[in-house]
Amino acid sequence: MNVSETALPEPGPEPAPAVHEPHADAAPPANSIGEARTIFDYLGLPFYHRHAPSPGSRRAMIWGVFGLLLIFFFLHAVYMPSEKGSFLYAIRNSSLFGGGVGFLTIEDGCRTMFSELVVFAIVFTCILAPLFAAYSFSSERVTGTLEFLRLSPMPTVGIVLGKLFAPSVAIHALGLLLLALALPLGLIGGVPAGSVFLSMAMVLLSAVTVSAVGGLLASSTVSFRGFGAVGGLLALGFMLHMLPFACLEERSLAFGMYLSPWSAMDIEVWKEFHSSRRYVGRDPLWFGSKSLALLYPFLFHGTASGLLIWAAARRLDRPDQTALPRLGWLIGWGLVTLTAIGLLWNDTSYGPAPLGQARQMQYLASSAVLFWGAAGILALMILDHPFDHDLALTEACERLSGGAVDGSRPRRRLGHALTVAGMVLLTGGLLVYLLAGYLKAQRLAAVPWSLMFALLALAIVVSLLVVTVLEANAVRFRGLGPRLFAGWLALAILGAILIAATVDFEKSHRAFRYCMSIRLAELQLPRHGTGNPAASSNQRRQVDRQLSYARQYMDYEFYTQGLDTMEQVLEKRGAYDEEPLKFFLDYHPSSALRYPFFFVLFVAALLFWRHWVYRRVEREARRALESFA
Repeated sequence: MNVSETALPEPGPEPAPAVHEPHADAAPPANSIGEARTIFDYLGLPFYHRHAPSPGSRRAMIWGVFGLLLIFFFLHAVYMPSEKGSFLYAIRNSSLFGGGVGFLTIEDGCRTMFSELVVFAIVFTCILAPLFAAYSFSSERVTGTLEFLRLSPMPTVGIVLGKLFAPSVAIHALGLLLLALALPLGLIGGVPAGSVFLSMAMVLLSAVTVSAVGGLLASSTVSFRGFGAVGGLLALGFMLHMLPFACLEERSLAFGMYLSPWSAMDIEVWKEFHSSRRYVGRDPLWFGSKSLALLYPFLFHGTASGLLIWAAARRLDRPDQTALPRLGWLIGWGLVTLTAIGLLWNDTSYGPAPLGQARQMQYLASSAVLFWGAAGILALMILDHPFDHDLALTEACERLSGGAVDGSRPRRRLGHALTVAGMVLLTGGLLVYLLAGYLKAQRLAAVPWSLMFALLALAIVVSLLVVTVLEANAVRFRGLGPRLFAGWLALAILGAILIAATVDFEKSHRAFRYCMSIRLAELQLPRHGTGNPAASSNQRRQVDRQLSYARQYMDYEFYTQGLDTMEQVLEKRGAYDEEPLKFFLDYHPSSALRYPFFFVLFVAALLFWRHWVYRRVEREARRALESFA
């Protein structure tokens, strides 16, 4: 009998596995995917174990720091006040130290050690630690190990926080140790307790913010094998540390000194013991309150670091979308706007200076902060446009093949562009309000509202155009250099049109006002004789010279035609001072139509450029589908 034909018994059904019901008090498995996470999951605690130094390295660092601190305290103890003939006095006057003048009092020595320890803490915690963490973060992306870390149940925010602080935890620990040693020294040295704690808080807050900047750079670029993020952090960190010093010379912006640990030490500690005129009357204020000025750095650093960490996590999770959602950008814009509005309540008067001049300074400072801060936010939003060539090609292929197209992508792009335009509208409206307040503080009778709202409308249109051209550049060019070159070229053409229109408008309006003044002087001359023939003759010669200049260079007859009385001149000048755009339309209609024509031509060129780019992507998609058919 053939073995292959032997009937084999069919296997029976397998028994069902035993199912054990979990106990009611049993806890869910830790770090399971889909389970609710706790706050500890978002802190990146496993990274601290991963980056922990070996026991030998840890012992070497501890003993090294201990030895350096002993040397530090010994060198300062040598120069402390001591009696003649004592051990410390003999060491200071030995050949090794060569004598020298020591501290006058123990308080002076403790205060000096406090300042030096805080400076060392700033260097370690706010400079070296963020640079090392940024390089470690970038190295994870360059080597590809970060993708394996993202497969773990740990949330992306936990990965970002772990990579920001775990690689440099030893450096941060050293900085905290230095701050802990500096605390009693500052109190013994006579530094106010509030100044001591505020200076230390600024060191910690600045360390978090600078580290968050490095995390965003590391999650956005891997150029130069990770050193691109380090170089960018060096530049931005230097600005974050040094830029607040510019607030010292402006009374209304003195609260900005608290944003940097260096300037916070300058205004809270060093000013108490170094007399200088620049500190006189420089109490930091925000909304007219010093308490709010002290709370502002906590608000700024907390908001900025939170947004930066949020953006870094989104860069890793969703690289095809914006770094921040619209809510995040609105929070950043709101912080800038709140900062600018708070300046209107600050006292900027200087001694005998008139109140109107102080009010002008308030409006100018608030306008400057709002303009540059909002311009920076809007520029970052425009650069953060969520589109590129590959995404456009994918959408075109899906649309041509009849597949399901993700309709949320165009809505996200449109929502991003509309958010930019909305912020421009709100910022422009606030600037119009501040500019009107400044003109009223100058006691000017006429506020050119038509010109202000024309500039506001132009800003909205320009923002939409910039979004359009950057979107087209991102689709057309793959490299960052060509994208930026095409964008700057478009902005240069637009800027040339606007600058030419502004110069023409300002030059003609100034010539009109000059001719009106000469016409008034010409009409007043026969009425007001001085009784002195020589004086009347000199006045006539001066008016004749001005008339000759106005007729030669400023179209005097053209502007003064039909103005035969002083009342007519004053009425015409007052009307066109209130409506400068109406003057330009009445006296220079060809120029008033020429520049809008150039602007419309520029807009048409941009729209044609965008249409051509998308048609090119569509042709590329058709060729790709035909090659697969």
